[in-house]
Amino acid sequence: MKKYLFLFIGILFFVNVSCKKDQSIINVVIPNGDFENWDWLQFPQNWKTNSCPPCTPPYEMNIAQEDSLEVYHGKYSVKLIYNLTPPILGAAPTWLKNKFAITDHPNNLHGYIKCNIHGTDTVYIGIKLLNRGVTVDEGNWKSTVTINNWTLVNIPISQSNSTIDSALITIIGGKFKDSTTTMTNSTTFWVDNLFLN
Repeated sequence: MKKYLFLFIGILFFVNVSCKKDQSIINVVIPNGDFENWDWLQFPQNWKTNSCPPCTPPYEMNIAQEDSLEVYHGKYSVKLIYNLTPPILGAAPTWLKNKFAITDHPNNLHGYIKCNIHGTDTVYIGIKLLNRGVTVDEGNWKSTVTINNWTLVNIPISQSNSTIDSALITIIGGKFKDSTTTMTNSTTFWVDNLFLN
């Protein structure tokens, strides 16, 4: 009888510890990870970008904008367009970065994406887990092919260090310069509903 009592207590302890661990990871929230919040200049809140949505030609080299037509969840997604204008200034991929405090080490970064790849271009999502400004774990995903329908991507995060204080997520909407790219013929990358577990 005592043997069964100890076994029962052991199972309860294991279930309790497992549930607490899973619950703390589920509560990790990426600030504006669903891209529902935008400021009056049409920048996604909590995200830094090299984009200038309110700029007009010839100055709008990189475009990250809210999209209410192509949406996986909620009212908006973010659409990144690789724009080479004006060519005299060169070209750079459109990027978004979100750095936020976090203490629970997630296993994966998930998100829903669609992309229309032009030429030999690449789209990218990456996460770095930091401790005092130093990267201790990371994960990344990239694609060089068009994905026409909303698709869930799962990005495993390395598990070499359990002590973290922040996370940095980077999204890049184009990587390579292609001299034939124009606003109507460029890589387009949609991202929506990013979350950690």
